[in-house]
Amino acid sequence: MTTSIRCLVVLLMVALARPPTTCGQSLPRPAWGVSASPSPRERRLIRERAVQRAGPEARAFVEAYGEDAVAAIYACTSVGNQKLIEFHASGGLESLPRPRDLLHAVARPKHGDDVILWAAANQAELADTDRFDAFVQEPLEYALGLKPLAEGVEELRAARRTPQPSQRPTIEFTNTPLPSSVEPRRVAVIAGAVAIVGLVIWWRRKRRQF
Repeated sequence: MTTSIRCLVVLLMVALARPPTTCGQSLPRPAWGVSASPSPRERRLIRERAVQRAGPEARAFVEAYGEDAVAAIYACTSVGNQKLIEFHASGGLESLPRPRDLLHAVARPKHGDDVILWAAANQAELADTDRFDAFVQEPLEYALGLKPLAEGVEELRAARRTPQPSQRPTIEFTNTPLPSSVEPRRVAVIAGAVAIVGLVIWWRRKRRQF
């Protein structure tokens, strides 16, 4: 019987040592053909690929804005990339309140060309901070002519004037959850092992009585 208990303990330790599984989950897809957390060499490779995609004239733009420039280049076609290069070379990009925020807007899914072409054509308007802020919040609304920029500016200013309700800190009492590392399978294994050990102890005591 002692041997059985030892085997049970060994099986329990093996079950608990198994790493938790993540069924149905997948790792994030690497960007630009490299790992999700690129090393310095991979970052250099990313930039070189972006320059190849947009042309040698994009070198200064890519080196100045790094991965933000790369993301914008990959979001655009050759037309948009040419405008990005020209906009940077002419100083138009640097004239904006926050150039990187514009690149982030360009890099959004299905934004690309429409956003950079409109921004370059309306550079003077976007030099104003309020107009720029309104544009980068909903760039396609203005780039596709769905909404006048002046309307977005008024909405932005109205939101600033609206007083925010004061919030008092609240204390919530909730049940403490089990650690994420404890899986239902492991709980079941532990419970089963405890039940078997208890049964063995009870059997041995009964045997001694006879």
